[in-house]
Amino acid sequence: TATTLTANPATGTYGGAVSLSAALTAGGSPVPNQSITFTLNNFPVGTATTGSNGVATLSNASLGTIPVGAYSDATTPPGGVGAGFGGSATYGSSSNTASLTVTPASLTYTATGSKTYGSTADNSTPGNYSGFQNGENTGTAAGFVAPVCTSATGAPRSAAVGTYTINCLAGSATNYTIAAAGFPNAFTVSKATLTYTATGSKIYGSTTDNSAASGYAIFYNGDTAATAAGFTAPVCTSVTGAAAAAPVGTYTINCTAGSATNYTIAAANFPGAFTVSKATLTYTATGSKTYGSTTDNSAASGYATFYNGDTAATAAGFTAPVC
Repeated sequence: TATTLTANPATGTYGGAVSLSAALTAGGSPVPNQSITFTLNNFPVGTATTGSNGVATLSNASLGTIPVGAYSDATTPPGGVGAGFGGSATYGSSSNTASLTVTPASLTYTATGSKTYGSTADNSTPGNYSGFQNGENTGTAAGFVAPVCTSATGAPRSAAVGTYTINCLAGSATNYTIAAAGFPNAFTVSKATLTYTATGSKIYGSTTDNSAASGYAIFYNGDTAATAAGFTAPVCTSVTGAAAAAPVGTYTINCTAGSATNYTIAAANFPGAFTVSKATLTYTATGSKTYGSTTDNSAASGYATFYNGDTAATAAGFTAPVC
């Protein structure tokens, strides 16, 4: 008995699967319990048995690596859905084809970027792609062009420390759709490093410690110590130099960390930055002789402003004025 096999069109996404079906009839009546072989672009993908309605259905037939496109007998090379019935003792063989449409798979991604305050660098980059098929990646997917991503609000030099939106244009690939997308809080502006020096001085015998941070470097956007948002200067001291007994010389200044909204200001030590200079020692002078003598016993005396218990006899390196 002659048979007619009618294949149905199928549509699926790249790298996915499709459901294939075909109806087998003889003299207009369904033919049940017969094995139907299915192909996709002439490649066998499985068999299914006709039911009481004469329809055989093969679920989850893999599209494999068939590229995006429309396939049929009219395409070059011919392709599409193929269905074949090999015949039996009762029924003659038959076959038929139908169109196959493969649509692009959807490829999703995220984006990240970062810079330090005051920079204009925009390294916004897409990544973490999801949805690749057949073991493909950005390096192997046919025709892959990555989205172009920027952070219009985070990249300007004046953008304060915080997070900003990254916007990406659509990418492209032969077998994928890569949509434009926005990613809030994906671009990070971190604090710039603010360096500084420190100075301080006093005269011998004083306990004054005027150690202070100064010489700030790498301010941005016209910032200064007076105008930078949230600026708190480092607290600087010279424990050894500020002591009353500290001799003339130079000493280390130690500074605790400062802070600012857009800057990191680290703790630091500055050897030789605190200067102890000589104190001024005042004195009087006296002398006497008798008339006719040539004796000159003029001598300095009455020294004032000795410190730390010093005297003319004990002050380190003391040499009296010659009067």
